[in-house]
Formats: sequence, C-alpha cells, structure tokens
Amino acid sequence: MAFWLRKRGLTLIILLAFLLFTSPFAFPFTVQEQKEMGEKLFLRLKGELEFVNDPLLVAYLREVGQKVVKASGDSRFEYRFFLVKGNQPNAFTIPGGYVFVNTALLGLIGSEEELAAVLAHELAHNVLDHVPRMFEQAKKISLATVALTVSALLLAKSPEAKKAVTAMGSAMAESLMLKYSRESEFEADQLALRILQRASYNPCGKLEFLKKIQRWSKTISVEVPTYLSTHPALEDRISYLEAQMPEKGYRVSPSRSFNLLKARLFLWQRGPQRTLAEIELKGEKTLEDLYLLGLAYLSQGRLEEAQAVLKKAHALEPSNPFVTRELAVCLFKLNKLKEAEPLIEEAKGHFPYDPELALAWINLLLSQGRKEEALSFCRWAVEKFPDEAFFYKLLGQLYMEGGRHALAYEAFGLASLREGDRKTALYHLQRALELSEGIDRERIEAKLKEIKAN
Repeated sequence: MAFWLRKRGLTLIILLAFLLFTSPFAFPFTVQEQKEMGEKLFLRLKGELEFVNDPLLVAYLREVGQKVVKASGDSRFEYRFFLVKGNQPNAFTIPGGYVFVNTALLGLIGSEEELAAVLAHELAHNVLDHVPRMFEQAKKISLATVALTVSALLLAKSPEAKKAVTAMGSAMAESLMLKYSRESEFEADQLALRILQRASYNPCGKLEFLKKIQRWSKTISVEVPTYLSTHPALEDRISYLEAQMPEKGYRVSPSRSFNLLKARLFLWQRGPQRTLAEIELKGEKTLEDLYLLGLAYLSQGRLEEAQAVLKKAHALEPSNPFVTRELAVCLFKLNKLKEAEPLIEEAKGHFPYDPELALAWINLLLSQGRKEEALSFCRWAVEKFPDEAFFYKLLGQLYMEGGRHALAYEAFGLASLREGDRKTALYHLQRALELSEGIDRERIEAKLKEIKAN
C-alpha cells in the first residue's frame, strides 16, 4: 500500500489498531462493519492527529479525491479526505472510506496528477478489498503490542511507549511488515492506472511520484526502524509503470493554480512571520508573491493590508479563482458585504467544497434577511462537510430561531458527536426524540440506538 518509506508499516499499524476497538466483529468484515470501525477510529484519531484547517488546501484535496472516487466506481463508502501534519511523506486509508494525506507528502507532490495518483492508489486498495484481508492476517498479532505501537508511532504522546517499542526489536516489526504482500501493491498499481485514465489524469504523474519517493528514500537516515523501511518491490513497480506509460519521457507540469496551492502550504508550514520577512524584501512582486503576502496578512488579522495587496493581485489577473477567493474572504471579514457578494458567489463556483466560502455565503444571506435560503444552504453544507461540527451548530441555531426545536436539538447532538462528546450528543438527541414525531422520530431513535450500541 505504500509509495514511501513510512507508508506501508504505518498503514498496517493503523489498520491493526482496529482490533483494540472492534473485537466483536467477525472476519472478513462486511461493508457495514468497515463503516462502523472507520467511524470509531476516526473519532479517536481526531483527538490525536493534527488536522490542517486551511480550507482551500482541504477543499482541493477533497475535490481531487472525489474525481478519483467517481472514476473508481466504488459506491460502497462515502469517501472522505483529510490533510494532517507530518514530517515525512505519508498517506493512509482506514476502513469506511477515510483517506489521509500528510503535509510532507503534499509538499513533495509536484502536480495535481501526482496527487491524483496517490489517492487512486489508496482507493485501489479499498476497491480490491486489501484492507479486510489485512485484518484477516492480523488476527494473530498481540493487541497489547499493537496498542503500544500505535501509541508510539501515531499518537507520539508517550515517551515511555516510544522506549518500549524500541525495546521490542525487529521481530515484531517484521511480523507486521510480512502481513502485506507485494502482489497487493502491484494489483493496486494496475487498478490505479485505470482509475487515473478514467478520471482523465495523465498516468505519468504516478510514475513521476514514485521516482520522487525513490530519490527521497535515499536521503533517509539508516536509523529508520525496519518496520518503516521501503517496500522491497519499489524498483520493480517503477519498471512496470515505465513499460505502461503511453508517452515515453513525458513530464507533467504544474499549473499556476497548483503553484498557488503550494504557496498556501508553504505559509502553513513556515508561518506568516517568516513568510512576510522573505517576501517583503523582494522588489517587484509577482502574482504568487502578492497572493502569499495577502495570505500572510490575513492569517495575522491585518485585513486592510491584506485587502491592498490582494486587490493588486486581482488587478493583475481578475479571472484567477484563488486570488478572487481570498479577496472575497478578506472583504467579508472587513464587513464590506456589498463588495464581497459577487466575489463570494464567483469563488463558490470554483470551490464548491470550500467550507469557509460556504460559511461566508450563509452569513451573507442572513445579513440580507434571506433566512430560508440560509437554512437551505446550511442543510446542503452539513451534507457536503459531514465532519465539520460548526455547520451542525449553525443549522441548530437556525432551526431553533425558526421554532423547529426537535430538528435543532438533533443538529446540536450531531455537532457534539462530531466533536467526540458522546454524553452531550446523547442529551441533545434524547431531547430531540421527545419533541419529534413521525419520520423524524424514527430517524432520531435509530441514531440514538446506534450511538448506544457503540
């Protein structure tokens, strides 16, 4: 399942972690069981991993991911894509359609085609049912050892756990490694190529990315533990892909849009102060410089300065959706709603899965007294951003103001559930049940039973 050094071992370790929380399930797992396991582990990971909250980076990842999902034809899961902080390139998937990419991997990626290749490979493992097979193989692994390994490698919050894992030696590490076959990697590569072609992505992006990982792997310290070493078939996979490429020697070039996204990642990784120091020293500034400068000012709350540089960038390229989007957000935060409205509407067309734009649009509608439109759009937002608790809270407030108390409490309960607060979720959903009737009551009752069962 890996393209990179840490990928394979870490992915397997994460998958094995389910054994700690899902022992009642039988092997092999059904689709419904995978969904339930995925939700349990995801709630746990939300408290342990550092999720990147940049709305455009996340929206972009999800947009590319959904293109790949559509091309894969896999409708068993509602696939969700997340960007998390990481120092070494890594991506992994867990049952139920949860796919994670870390910032180091995104920083290594040089084009949208390469990103699509990573996501297609992840989806291929799901489509081919490699994940439940790994669980079947993992039954003999000690639960205590898996828990210790996950704590040390994923949570990184226990020095004692790290020492214990180091003391385990390579035997346990190799036992984890041996649970994943190189045949599965080749199968995933083959299917990923077909998915990329159906999604209209140049498959050369996959080959370019694997070669980058190969070059990157040679810079890694020899102290990397055995269970995090690279897949032994990496060179063979590259040779196989080279033979499959329709255009020999073709290279995928990044678009300006992709470069602007990488600028956002640059800001997130280096921080606004360092970014400002580097750009402000430049004389004549490019569009990318102005864009990054505007982002840095926005992140510091320096809205007037952000507005000035973003308007310069917009004048240079009025049709650029990234500049339009940032200027729209800036004007909205300055409460210049009349000026912001057409820009927000335009940006929404380019970034339909951008939660910050969605929130701005809802608030814009409310400021104009268009409450029913705001409510309708908020309902759309909770469907499109099912893991964003604040949309559920806003929906609850709108329902409460409209006197629809049962639906309001249901929304508040779902918000608490996404925040990992089971007790508060049960309280709100119980209140919703008491106030509801008909089909609403049946839905809320079913949700309560599901939460209590888990």
